[in-house]
Amino acid sequence: MDEEERLQGIVSIRNLLGARDDQTISEIYSPSVVSLPENAPLKQAYQLFSKSRFLSLPVVSDDRTVLGVIHAHELVDEFGKPLEELFEERSRGELYELLGVKAEDATKSTLGTAIRRLPWLCLNMLGGSISALCIHSLGGRLDHAVEFLAFVPVLLVLSESIGMQSASMTIAQIHRSTSGSNRSLFLKEFRVALLLGLSCAVLLAGPVFFWKHSSPLGIAMGLTILLGSVGVATLGNAIPRLFHRLRIDPRIAAGPVVLSVADSGVLVLYLLLALWISQ
Repeated sequence: MDEEERLQGIVSIRNLLGARDDQTISEIYSPSVVSLPENAPLKQAYQLFSKSRFLSLPVVSDDRTVLGVIHAHELVDEFGKPLEELFEERSRGELYELLGVKAEDATKSTLGTAIRRLPWLCLNMLGGSISALCIHSLGGRLDHAVEFLAFVPVLLVLSESIGMQSASMTIAQIHRSTSGSNRSLFLKEFRVALLLGLSCAVLLAGPVFFWKHSSPLGIAMGLTILLGSVGVATLGNAIPRLFHRLRIDPRIAAGPVVLSVADSGVLVLYLLLALWISQ
């Protein structure tokens, strides 16, 4: 607070522990602080706790003077919902936003809601159209094309899952990490993707090879899973950081972009590998 006890910001434990002993609070505090006005209804307080997931919030007057604090558990009896349900609602909202569906106020118009969601659906349709074009252009040149194309869905689902796992881990850490921890997370996700790619290649391409007795099919699937896992995990780590630098909310934009690029990229990789190995 300033000298007149008006709220100025908040000091996180991370910044406090990482500061030098000779620094002052004014050098390490963040001006971005969530607070509640004293005349806010309980419903607004509940919604703010659900959105922020803080366990307590400062209460301020109209001129930002700090009046006190309200705790999340104090709302349980007043609003009639347990804390688990409060935070569960926030988790569901984060999942929807990661997939490109922004949590919206129920009072928004139907047309406005549809307009806000349409661009992300267009992005997914573009990715699907590119995939269909690749199948049309390259699939027909494959010997035993039906045999190769039958495994496209499982390859795409696998790449999407790895990409979204990497993106969700990155988004969860992006607002509270340093450059050193960013590099550490990138290297960790790379190693994890490599291990997952190797494991899934053995678990999926191996049985397919013995089932269909087709070396080109097994090798193409195995290489696609391995290379695609590493590539998609890298995208899942890089795209949210790019949007964050561009001041675009990565929770809204990263999911659809990662999914679209992963689908198209993995499909092209699989078809090109299949054509090359089948020659």
